[in-house]
Amino acid sequence: MDIQRNLESLKLNGVKAIIFDFDNTISSTNKSLFQVLSKLFDLEFNLDLNELQVMEVLRMNSNLVDMFESILNLDCLNSLTLSASELYDLFKFKYSDYDYYTEYEFKNWFKELKIAGIQIAVVSNRSFGLKQRLQQLGFDLSGFISVVSQEDGFKKKPEPAMFMYVYDKLSKDGIKPNQIISIGDHLTDYKVSTYMGFHFFAYSKYTSLKKEFKEAGLDSSLIFENWNNFNKVLEQKFKQL
Repeated sequence: MDIQRNLESLKLNGVKAIIFDFDNTISSTNKSLFQVLSKLFDLEFNLDLNELQVMEVLRMNSNLVDMFESILNLDCLNSLTLSASELYDLFKFKYSDYDYYTEYEFKNWFKELKIAGIQIAVVSNRSFGLKQRLQQLGFDLSGFISVVSQEDGFKKKPEPAMFMYVYDKLSKDGIKPNQIISIGDHLTDYKVSTYMGFHFFAYSKYTSLKKEFKEAGLDSSLIFENWNNFNKVLEQKFKQL
């Protein structure tokens, strides 16, 4: 993505803040999780996972025990006799401390956004570890106006409490809802962003599919699977206004 072109478009259209989801938006969480699951099944059971099948399971965004139940039902693993709870315990004991990564140079982009005076927040349904994961990825938490999650005592999206908390901070700087962009990977992000009056863009690579966003009412031109295409969808959005 051309960062300078991005900054010019944001400034031209009066954008003052961007709210990001974390998992499968900033972080390629499902890809990281597939890699560690592949390691687990290879080392523990000498089995290969089918990437397409497992990634479809991960799209369901289930809790870990339910996720393992679905994975164990895959044809490639029908020889295993352990339960989902046993598999979860093995994962938690030996494999849960795995590295996350991003598929775009967010640190450089965020640095330029901050210099341009555009506020950045991260809002996540994570129940633990959001700030630690951001730091692991090399982000300076002081660069965000807010980093909030369920861990801070909020109800998860699409309940609006976390977004309201962030907007309260932004509004003190005179920022209005129509000056805020929200980017997320899940229908819950779309629902709460629409409720708040923010401009929403869907990153559909890992969780909710493009067709699911379209069925929920989001214009297909505002859905992208590659961060290098974000300027295109951004410019298309403001062309429509």
